[in-house]
Amino acid sequence: MRRNLQIEALEHKTLLAADVLASLDSGELIIIGTDNPDSVTVTREKGAIVVRANEQPAMRFSTKGLALVSFKGGDGDDTFVNHTSIDSLAYGNRGNDTLVGGTGSDELHGGPGHDTLFGNEGDDELHGDYGDDVLHGGRGDDDLRGWYGDDTLFGDEGDDILSGYEGDDVLFGGSGNDILKGHEGNDDLFGEDGNDELYGWTGDDLLVGADGNDYLSGWSGQDILLGGRGDDTLRGHAGRDLLIAGHGKDSLDGGSGEDVVVGGTTDYDDNYPALEAIMAAWDTNEDVDTRVNRLLNGLDGTPALNLHTVYSDSLTDTITDDRSELDLFIYDFKDKFVDA
Repeated sequence: MRRNLQIEALEHKTLLAADVLASLDSGELIIIGTDNPDSVTVTREKGAIVVRANEQPAMRFSTKGLALVSFKGGDGDDTFVNHTSIDSLAYGNRGNDTLVGGTGSDELHGGPGHDTLFGNEGDDELHGDYGDDVLHGGRGDDDLRGWYGDDTLFGDEGDDILSGYEGDDVLFGGSGNDILKGHEGNDDLFGEDGNDELYGWTGDDLLVGADGNDYLSGWSGQDILLGGRGDDTLRGHAGRDLLIAGHGKDSLDGGSGEDVVVGGTTDYDDNYPALEAIMAAWDTNEDVDTRVNRLLNGLDGTPALNLHTVYSDSLTDTITDDRSELDLFIYDFKDKFVDA
């Protein structure tokens, strides 16, 4: 009888810590926060799952059949940390929350507020929701979605998918072969290591492939595309775009609109304000001859694009020429042109 009473205490009592509740239900450990700032950690200790909330006495639960740890925060600035290998499902709800997954496959939702989410190990799904959020995928093949607000997403290790959605977002792929999508807003996308795919979609976007054989697609808007090292494919699509091949055997197509296409590297490849100044000088209502003269000669304080600032990598780039548009091409004699 004493043994049965002990099991009951482990599995069905609520956590007495500032009204934070914890209970087991059909293999799920359910933790319900308050409308005050809550701090909740979940650990595995001596064969049991231990929940600590707001530095109050801990509650121990049996691990038998336990498959999911769920957390639902209230209106405060909450912190939830899963230190176990059990999958977690966490909702921060209102407030500026910090949600940290474990080594399993976690699903984290920040909710309204400026939230910080860490997937850690495992194949995780992170949602910033409303607010200016920061998402870290960690190890594993992760799916990061900023949603509303100006979000910053880090894929970290693994083959990740990063989607900014609405707002002016900044996306870093990290290591691995990643897919980065800016969607709405003026977004900055950095593929970093690996063979990455970068899609700006709407807005005036900055796309930087960096290392690897990358695919960059600006789509609509006045976009800046830098291939970096590797054999890259750059597609400006609609709008006036700036395409810089970088080092490698690259394929460049500005698409519709009057574009600046550079086959090689420049002094400004790591100077994003300078590239934005070049783009601003190109995207004016002046005639094309005036704009070309300004860029080639560095007039009015504009960073110049000429033989002193553009360098050949001695490799052959393929440049698509849409003859219906007035474009500025700066290229090496080894580069080849093809008709659109």
